[in-house]
Amino acid sequence: VDVGTRQAPGLESIAALQPDLIIAAASRVAENYDELSAIAPTLVFDNYPTDITHYESTIQTFNTIADILGRQSEAEAVLAEVEAKFAEARAQLEAAGKSGEKFVLAQAYSSDNVAQVRLFTDNALAVQVIAQLGLENGWTEAAQPFGFSTVSVEALPELGDLNFFYVVQDDDNVFATDAVAPLWENLEFVKNNHAYPLGGDTWLFGGPYSINLLVDIVMDALLAETALLPAAAPVRSSSRGQAL
Repeated sequence: VDVGTRQAPGLESIAALQPDLIIAAASRVAENYDELSAIAPTLVFDNYPTDITHYESTIQTFNTIADILGRQSEAEAVLAEVEAKFAEARAQLEAAGKSGEKFVLAQAYSSDNVAQVRLFTDNALAVQVIAQLGLENGWTEAAQPFGFSTVSVEALPELGDLNFFYVVQDDDNVFATDAVAPLWENLEFVKNNHAYPLGGDTWLFGGPYSINLLVDIVMDALLAETALLPAAAPVRSSSRGQAL
């Protein structure tokens, strides 16, 4: 049911649903928390804490919701599945001789016809997930509130040769544009086939099921015989997409 935007939820629409519980991001409901609480008990979470990593926050949030709903055993089973997936992936990368390799995780898009690149910092959920596989983040800028630094493409040559995981949309692949392609094609990690497109539908946030899916996507990319070309995103079945 459409109940408005994150910035302006429709209070009447929400009330009409007669919810038993409302869950929201604290930053999104700061101005209408009292109104939401009048409709139903309202539980808010800080999506971008500064005292712990976003991964730790995600697990805490998941466990808190499970506790409130009386589904602790189901939550424990889900998190055990996550840990098992990490362990399996670590073993596979170690067997492939890739354990300890450096990586950078990026998300790129155009804004006012200018290429913008997000490079994710150590506190980001997705970076913490990939680090659990036995890889090391090569982007060493200090932790950022939203988990990423926004840079221009001119910062990419400084990364050297490492595993470059990136998310772009098929209709907005800034690395394939006439303005950026010459630089892109001469980057060390591109020339050495270490650039891995993760697909435009890859979600770098979320909860345990998003985490599991991200591990699958990264492992598919790393263990492929050769890196995919920049314009070719991996094709995944609809069943995996639904796991988001």
